[in-house]
Amino acid sequence: MTRLYEPPLLVHLFEAGHWDAAREKLEAILNELEQHWAESAEHITEAFFTIFAAFSYTAHKKGQKLSEMIDSDYTRGKELQPSKTVKHLSDWVWSVFGKIRHTNLMETSSARMFTVKEVQKYIISHLSSELSLQSVSDHLQMHPAYVSRLYKLETGENISNYITNLKMQKSQQLLKSSTKKIYEIAIEVGYQNPHYFIKLFKKYFGMTPQEYRNSNA
Repeated sequence: MTRLYEPPLLVHLFEAGHWDAAREKLEAILNELEQHWAESAEHITEAFFTIFAAFSYTAHKKGQKLSEMIDSDYTRGKELQPSKTVKHLSDWVWSVFGKIRHTNLMETSSARMFTVKEVQKYIISHLSSELSLQSVSDHLQMHPAYVSRLYKLETGENISNYITNLKMQKSQQLLKSSTKKIYEIAIEVGYQNPHYFIKLFKKYFGMTPQEYRNSNA
């Protein structure tokens, strides 16, 4: 039963969310059982209880019940059906693994989306400030590199692009709906340097703020 107990252990792989590595380890455990212990009910039962414990630990670590996560597979486990043969164990393991992996991935995605929403909420509320990845990360008390990667992963765009898009949209609206001077609008959308604002606006819309205002007069 070498593969069952050699590090990294299943509980550590599950806890870290290394699902590919966990799958490979489970495959190795089942292969070893099939090759060397297929006729040993004792070894199959040992593997079953160890894997069952790893699944249970993963659920309990997240404050959940394994029985609620894996439905009928929990009943099969309680009745020791997976310990009958390697085939029974394999079918049960992959069914449970799929359910636990799906649940954890969904929770991870939800947590990432919550962070994305917090990023966007902060940016919208501080649009008149000189926003940056650093200022957003400081607010969230997270490392800038982590926030940047997470945001790009979930939205497909950089935080800097999101900030610029909102600032340009707001300046566009102000140019059409107000009589504020260009430098006033620049300051209102967080650009203390009007020349930089004009240059950025032209790059974004293909015309200067004044040309845009004139075209919408």
